[in-house]
Amino acid sequence: IALTVAAGEVVLGLIFARPGTRHAPRPPVTSPSRLPKHGLVPRGLISFEDGTDGWKPLFGSIRSAQTTQVAYRGTHSLLIISRSTYSAVGVESGLADLRPGDKVTFHIYSDGQNGGSVLPFAERWNQPEDLADKVQLPSHPGWLTVTWVVPSVSQVNAIGIQVVHHGSGPLTLAIDALTWPGS
Repeated sequence: IALTVAAGEVVLGLIFARPGTRHAPRPPVTSPSRLPKHGLVPRGLISFEDGTDGWKPLFGSIRSAQTTQVAYRGTHSLLIISRSTYSAVGVESGLADLRPGDKVTFHIYSDGQNGGSVLPFAERWNQPEDLADKVQLPSHPGWLTVTWVVPSVSQVNAIGIQVVHHGSGPLTLAIDALTWPGS
């Protein structure tokens, strides 16, 4: 096994040899020309590079779609436009390995409008969502990193973010690069 760090990216390479061979292992190739088109993407990362990864509007006046306007990692993210005071987007698939107590990290792009915040949540079917602490969005455009802990629910059937917007006009956000242990 070889682990290489180059240009802020971690590359893990497995090197196989036949029993009895004495060749020194070679580290994995990490030159930029040999990397995947969108950079290295860890297994299980929700990256929005190939679509919405199952994320969709859950309630309220909200739209979501894959975009190339902004991206935290790669070239795509999920653009979210909320037009109501309370709305939510989330995903209901691909969560089999997500457990209570896991730390979920994701990145949010805010357009800098005042009066906006998000509340990450986990939900079990037919139960109210368990909301994490409210995260106030910055008053300037840019990315922020949010890490929250999955609450004690018997099963995680959905995760997402509830968007709270008390300003006038639409609130525009993007999310990208969601990860959790075991993903």
